[in-house]
Amino acid sequence: MVNVKKSKLILSSRPNLLTIRPSTPYTKILKKINKSKELDFIHLEKANATQMAAVITARLMGKKFYWIQEFANPPQASIITRFLLTQADKIFVHDRDDAIKLKKYGVKPGRVHYVK
Repeated sequence: MVNVKKSKLILSSRPNLLTIRPSTPYTKILKKINKSKELDFIHLEKANATQMAAVITARLMGKKFYWIQEFANPPQASIITRFLLTQADKIFVHDRDDAIKLKKYGVKPGRVHYVK
């Protein structure tokens, strides 16, 4: 669980960290990302497909950052959400069953981390 300890350090030290709340809309996320000059990490607390799409759009526009995703439970499996989930750098889950679901969706096992 070495990577989980590193991830907790990242979230606690907050070096240029942008935390996106669950109710933040697509356009507001893009504005926040574009306004921030030095952005190292983006942390999506409880993401939905539109928020993940906003982060992907920012990456396609040339922004470089480390994407951290957190789930209380993963979204329904559709083609779009599977694609968006595979693009995240790290995914934190709070239940082992959710970690198994994500691995079945095609997310690499090294990106999924179980946090108690």
